[in-house]
Amino acid sequence: MSGAKFNHDAILETMRVGIRKGMNGSLVRGARLLRGQLSHAGMGTLYRVAQGKAKGRNLRARGYHRASYAGQSPAALTGTLRASWSVETVGNRPDGFANIFESGRDVILRFGSNLKYAQMLEYGTRRMKPRPYVRKVLPRLSVFAKKEIVTALEREFARTP
Repeated sequence: MSGAKFNHDAILETMRVGIRKGMNGSLVRGARLLRGQLSHAGMGTLYRVAQGKAKGRNLRARGYHRASYAGQSPAALTGTLRASWSVETVGNRPDGFANIFESGRDVILRFGSNLKYAQMLEYGTRRMKPRPYVRKVLPRLSVFAKKEIVTALEREFARTP
């Protein structure tokens, strides 16, 4: 009786490395999509926000800000919201991949901002309608994440002798 011998630990480690690389690629793409979503100028009302120069090269230099309409992504003014976003994986260890296969735990991609008004913009308040920007990125990110993880796994298994 002939049979193939498999190194179970090597297969698991190759899978872990492939998933880690795929998740990292997904995180990078997610951050790019989110920052791109927050980089657009508004299409709404024009407000005077500061004393500006009459010959300023853009609206901000002239002391104006064009807000976003309800339902649009927030208009960029200072870039603080865009810069505050971070993405990470969640798990037992710092790399987030400790017990994926052993205990069946899910690996979660977590997006977050440390600004108080980030959630208010996304979901709105009783005085302001929502300006969703994360919800617009998530459907595209889920498609990209699946492709990134599959591609990374294929690369890792192709490299393994």
